[in-house]
Amino acid sequence: MKRTHIMIAVFFACILSPNLLFPILKTTADEGTGENRSLAAFPTLSLETIDTFPSGVEDWINDHAAFRIVHACYIYPELKPLP
Repeated sequence: MKRTHIMIAVFFACILSPNLLFPILKTTADEGTGENRSLAAFPTLSLETIDTFPSGVEDWINDHAAFRIVHACYIYPELKPLP
C-alpha cells in the first residue's frame, strides 16, 4: 500500500511540476506567441456568453500553457524562441 501512495505522489508531482516551475524559470520568450497576434484573454462568464465560454477557456489555456514555446521548438525545429 505504501508503494502505491509513493507512485501516486510521484505521478502528481510530474504533472504539477511544469506549472509550479514556470513562474520561476520563464523568460521573455514565454510571454509572447512569436506570432503577429496577442495572447487570448480569459473569457468572461455571463448568461450571454455561456455558449462560447468553454471554447474561450480552451483558447486561453492554449495560449498560456507553461513552456509552450519550448515544446513548439522541439516539435518544429525551424522555429526559434524569442530573445
